[in-house]
Amino acid sequence: METKFYDTSQGKISYSINGSGPVILFFHGFPFNKTIWYPYMKKMNEFTTLAIDLPGHGDSDLYSEPDLYQWSQKIYELLIFLSINHVTIIGHSMGGYLACSFAELYPSMIKGLGLFHSSARADTDEKKQNRDRIIKTIEEDHIKYIANSIPSLFFPDNRIKYNKEIATLIEQSNKMDKQAMINAQLAMRDREGHLEMLNTALFPFLFIIGKQDPSVPYETSLAQATLTKVSLILMLENCGHMGFIEDFNKTLVAINSFATLCNE
Repeated sequence: METKFYDTSQGKISYSINGSGPVILFFHGFPFNKTIWYPYMKKMNEFTTLAIDLPGHGDSDLYSEPDLYQWSQKIYELLIFLSINHVTIIGHSMGGYLACSFAELYPSMIKGLGLFHSSARADTDEKKQNRDRIIKTIEEDHIKYIANSIPSLFFPDNRIKYNKEIATLIEQSNKMDKQAMINAQLAMRDREGHLEMLNTALFPFLFIIGKQDPSVPYETSLAQATLTKVSLILMLENCGHMGFIEDFNKTLVAINSFATLCNE
């Protein structure tokens, strides 16, 4: 996939685009980059697939403000530059938080919203305290943090099976600037919740859920799905937080089917 760049007042956004047809906009999670979506993009040529490196990740510049609404505004500028008026968004983890923020700001652009191991809730006080601890760990040794945290996102039975993929993710994430890691944690810690949007939105939702997800309990996702008018749910039994690797084929079918539904 070719990497392209769009300049904003805060710095450049890196993106890749492929295919033709209705647009699927992919947001990756922390501390990854747009390349996690390339296997999907190569197989979804009936759609225009657009993957973005979020600020401070991959090849995108670090923004001064760790604010998901500001990130959303710059992504909106990119979409307008690309003459894209409607999108189905798929967001993994932090990317799902960003997707919710984007949908709050620009609801008329949204055909559907997919929460891929993600949540529309704000951080609890306990989770915010945990993010503060993570920030301290990153400040002390961000390389060690990456080495420990990425394997823990996989279902234990999958860690040996996907050891090469884990090694690649660690290698890529080690290139990320320490301040970019901290800003991402701050953006997640201080984000707003969007449960009311689930209740009022007219567009469909997709929930991709790892039954063994250490970060987003499946009960939380199922409860949120009941708030929406229309939801598709994919529950993955032997999957942690990394379904784009742990269960690629099923998640590909789910995303393809969801995007088709949203654009009928």
